[in-house]
Amino acid sequence: MEEKKKRLLKDENYEELIPLRTQQQHLEKEKNTIELDVKTKSTITASTIADYLNERKITLSPDIVLHKCKAFQRQLKTDFKTLQEHAQKRFFEKDCRVGKEIVLKAGAQVMLLYNLDLLLKLANGSRGIVLCCVPVSEYRKCLLEVMASRVEVRKNTGTGKEGGCDQVVKPGQCTETQRTRNNLENLTTDIKPAAAHSGNNTDVNSGEGISSSDTNTASITERVKLSLEPNLAKKVLGVIERMSTEELQKEQRKVDVAEASNLKEFPLVQFREGQVRVITFQLFDKEFKGCGTAKRWQIPLSLAWAITIHKSQGMTIDWLRVNLGACFSPGQAYVACSRGRDVDSIVVEQFSEYQIKTSEVVKRFYAQMHERGADYHPPTWMESLANFEESAASEARLRESMMRCHGERTCQLCGSLCRVNIVRKKTANRGKWFVSCPRGYRNGHTWEWVVALPM
Repeated sequence: MEEKKKRLLKDENYEELIPLRTQQQHLEKEKNTIELDVKTKSTITASTIADYLNERKITLSPDIVLHKCKAFQRQLKTDFKTLQEHAQKRFFEKDCRVGKEIVLKAGAQVMLLYNLDLLLKLANGSRGIVLCCVPVSEYRKCLLEVMASRVEVRKNTGTGKEGGCDQVVKPGQCTETQRTRNNLENLTTDIKPAAAHSGNNTDVNSGEGISSSDTNTASITERVKLSLEPNLAKKVLGVIERMSTEELQKEQRKVDVAEASNLKEFPLVQFREGQVRVITFQLFDKEFKGCGTAKRWQIPLSLAWAITIHKSQGMTIDWLRVNLGACFSPGQAYVACSRGRDVDSIVVEQFSEYQIKTSEVVKRFYAQMHERGADYHPPTWMESLANFEESAASEARLRESMMRCHGERTCQLCGSLCRVNIVRKKTANRGKWFVSCPRGYRNGHTWEWVVALPM
């Protein structure tokens, strides 16, 4: 209807506009009536409950049902708030790979916690050294200057002639030069070009899009007036100039987040393979169904001195020293040793064949896989439940036996009735039984290991 109205106004057909306006008013009244009816039906009141009960011939008091509905709604809101707080706390304190704060300085050894650029081998676990910290305000100015220079290049190369890029292109294939031109066409038009650069030749290379000359880099450095050392400033500009247009726009959005968070500096990191990058914010989030999504914007770095095996899952670490002394879970030793790139970059400490634990389900899988013609049948839910119930019943019988044998023991110091317990923490003593005084084991109170009775 709005399109028809615009068309009639354009054609100056005012005679048909009058009935169209009347029709529009009528439709708006119908819409308001329907919305009011829906709102009335969706609101729970004593009268709506009475109508519902009368229709189904249910003999209940509407006031009592209304009271229970309101109590249920209040409980839902309370439960949702509790679950939301639990989800946030669990994500930020345990599950999130990055911490709330990170303290860095020049020369610190760091590890990347995000797949930044897999083609350049900048993956989760890549190791690097912090060269310096780049002020956020200066980094923003560099981004704007590079984008402005590209806008000017787009104007200067608007004829479409680009020399020095002879390529054989198959039908339907896009050259790197064409991709560069497409990136330039996607530039935002509200960025004002920088001052005209007279006498600067800009080359369009097929390998990396638009690359400014050393003269252009020097001129940008003079306009921005970076507070860094000249060689570091050149590295920062080199990083920015290698970015595509889309990457530049993403970096600007990250700078906006940094300034809103009152972050003053970004670290400039040189990685093992020689790549140099300004590390900006990355989003780490996790969705909790029914509660929302917990989000944290943080620099994806951590100090690369030590890390637990659990936290290292999914990483590819350049230089690795693995300590297997406290492995307690099936597959844990494999996870630790498989984080390295090759044998020459790994050192394994406290190795023992007892630290190599394998899941029985995995053993069953491979055994059936190597049998000719045998199909693998994983344990069903009922089988898993039956095994759990059998294990729980066995532990209950063992506890009864231990209580019959040691339940009447008293502390040799204070005479209190001792407790009989089992170690449940994931340590080397997990599953062992002990007798202890309820007052503790210090100052001579009873505490000793006891042998589990055979079933």
